Amino acid sequence: MTEPAEGAVGAGVAAPGRVLVRVRGLVKNYPRQRADAPFWARWLGRVWGWTGALDEWPVLHDGLPILKGVDLDVHEGEVLGVVGPSGAGKSTLLHLMGALDPPTSGTVLYGDQDVTGMSQARQARWRNEHVGYVFQFYHLFPDLDALENVLLPAMVAYSVPAYLGRRRDLHARARALLDEVGLGDRMHHRPSQLSGGEQQRVAIARALLQRPRLLLCDEPTGNLDRRTGEQILDLLLRLKAAEGQTYVVVTHDERLAKRCDRLVHMTDGRLTDRLDGGDPESYQPPGA
Repeated sequence: MTEPAEGAVGAGVAAPGRVLVRVRGLVKNYPRQRADAPFWARWLGRVWGWTGALDEWPVLHDGLPILKGVDLDVHEGEVLGVVGPSGAGKSTLLHLMGALDPPTSGTVLYGDQDVTGMSQARQARWRNEHVGYVFQFYHLFPDLDALENVLLPAMVAYSVPAYLGRRRDLHARARALLDEVGLGDRMHHRPSQLSGGEQQRVAIARALLQRPRLLLCDEPTGNLDRRTGEQILDLLLRLKAAEGQTYVVVTHDERLAKRCDRLVHMTDGRLTDRLDGGDPESYQPPGA
């Protein structure tokens, strides 16, 4: 049994493997409206389109704290659920863990790599190689068919010559994933020709194309009806067993919460071990 790191949330529940991601002291403050900027800065912006780094000005951060010092360990191979009321900061935490947004302070460690200390270019390479994302609203490109949408991470990752050199293997991987999610006969359909559940299946296949070790899922069943949501849930867990990723899942779905290996509760920008006070917050992880 692996012991969670001292001070990490969720320490009462056994985890399946070593710590893959360490979140320490994570703080995120969003800026006020830019109307609070000084007159001269707004004047320059109107005249020349210049804004400078207004989002970084400390005075504009007052009053909008979203995360308030989050500590969390994510263990390799687990399905970690993050539950709590709307507006608690769950999606923000997920975005910061995946380097989609920088923290105001604190660190995200992936293995022995400090992700928050990387340059933007290096963060982009890290995301592409190690992280897959599944969002509530799919985020598929409407002018691309299902196969092309699945291939997008590889198109971004490689130069044109490198992509062409890997094209056969990448297309085989994308086709195999679409077969796995039940869309082998729909791979040349565009998103407008697919149902919501089918679009989410394409998004899941896209997230897995580069064989990431970490899959971040933000309300993956939240935009689907109950029956379709159950199918997507079964698919995610079946693919996890086959691919072996670590999942961090933000959810309000009680069915998904029940099937996580471990749950943490977020309230007002902080994590706590208490899982009470409503659905799905009251659910205990399997074996707890």
